[in-house]
Amino acid sequence: MGSTVYWFCVAVNELGKDASPHKVFLVTDGESPLAISLKLEIGGEVAGVGEAVTVVEGDDLKLTCRANKVSAKAPLTWTLNGTLLDTTVKETWGMEVTERETRLSLISTVRARSLQRAGDKFSIACSDKTGNQTSTLFHVQGKSLTTLFCLQK
Repeated sequence: MGSTVYWFCVAVNELGKDASPHKVFLVTDGESPLAISLKLEIGGEVAGVGEAVTVVEGDDLKLTCRANKVSAKAPLTWTLNGTLLDTTVKETWGMEVTERETRLSLISTVRARSLQRAGDKFSIACSDKTGNQTSTLFHVQGKSLTTLFCLQK
């Protein structure tokens, strides 16, 4: 389990004893100092998670939610447009969820292979039992078709 560490200095000499204020450090194996965070990959490439992310129909989408065990409590749950990501929703959207833990983190991953539903907007959120939450909004664009004409003389 992760831990919170308190550091301080103590000076002792013939004049007496004094201590510095405590400094708090959160020990984690995560990629973020936040209680809960998202990492996004589109087509295997790491992408930034912002307020709105545009993806192209057919893209492979992978969202990884990482929560520090010190400040987050299991289980991690996913919602899609405010609805719990249950079996029916996962099948409809072609998504799968995997979960694992490290000594210091809870990790849950949602994958959508060959994302469909062009024109749709959707939000995905990951939260823990205590209410820590992170989310992002997606817009799915249709594939653009390029036509190539070859003329023979």
